[in-house]
Amino acid sequence: SLDWMRVLRLNPWLEAFEHLGAVEVEDMLEIDADDLVEMALPPVQVKRFKAALKFLPTPPDFPGRRWETPVNWLESLRLRRFTGAFTQIGVDRVVDFAEVLDADLVDMGMQPMQRRRFKAAVGTDAQPSH
Repeated sequence: SLDWMRVLRLNPWLEAFEHLGAVEVEDMLEIDADDLVEMALPPVQVKRFKAALKFLPTPPDFPGRRWETPVNWLESLRLRRFTGAFTQIGVDRVVDFAEVLDADLVDMGMQPMQRRRFKAAVGTDAQPSH
């Protein structure tokens, strides 16, 4: 939940965070300076937000997870809600994610931050082995 944002008095920007795809506390670690500018966050709130990030735990990194099922892989990225959409376009193995197009991600309703997270993970985990 984003209750901690209310504590930081960032309530007026909750919708902007959600539109970006930041729906869980862990998502806040992926927000970059360009996102904050796009959201028109005033300087005081930017300082509060950055200060609060220091108190969030760093998510674990699990590189090379090709053997996982697509459902488990998406779950680890907090993207499980898109499982059905990936199945519809033909994804049945983690390596299949490397063939998904940006247009596919947009069509299934992925927000910008979710797309960045997905693409970064594909670069690490979903490359076919040679």
